[in-house]
Formats: sequence, structure tokens, C-alpha cells
Amino acid sequence: MKDYVLIQTNNECQEDKLLKQGIYKKHKYFIKQTVLGDKRWFCGYISVNPKTAKQTYPYMNATYKGKIQIDDTVLDDFYIGFDTLEPFETDISLDAFEKEIIDYIDEIEK
Repeated sequence: MKDYVLIQTNNECQEDKLLKQGIYKKHKYFIKQTVLGDKRWFCGYISVNPKTAKQTYPYMNATYKGKIQIDDTVLDDFYIGFDTLEPFETDISLDAFEKEIIDYIDEIEK
């Protein structure tokens, strides 16, 4: 069982394709596209302190906690992840989802 999520930078891929990345208030974040059959959705990941992630961030509805691998490199940072697979979120735009990620970082920084 792998203990990380995969993000690919190859523009030809559809599954786990990196769509956006950035740094906001010292937190790295990545947004990827996930595909399963005819469903497509976004997953976003924010770098956090692993010592406080388990106590501090459960209320944020994180769907992932752990490492990220981009292509062949596992990153050193610890990440929490969120997705848009819920029926009420499947029509969200990439820009709107990035805004949600930024809002989560603002919550972390409070």
C-alpha cells in the first residue's frame, strides 16, 4: 500500500494530472485532476505541520493526510488533501477550487 498520492506533470496524461500549484502564506499547494470512468474531479493538497495535522485539521473535512509524489519524486513536506467528488461540488471551476484551497490556508493560519 502506497503512503503517498501521485501527481503527474505530463501534459498527455489525464489521471492525476497537475493543474495548478503555488505557495500562499508559506504553504505549498497543488491541485490535480482525478479521473474514474466518466467522472472527473479536482483534488487539492496543502503542506502543513505533520505534528499538528491530526489534532488541528480534522474539522476541515480533509480526505487525505500524508506525502505527495510528483512524477518520480516524493516530496519531503506533509500534506492534507481535499477533493470535489461530492455531488454538490462536481461543477466547481478550477479557479473556484483554488480559492477554496486559499481559504483553507487562511483557516490554518488563524
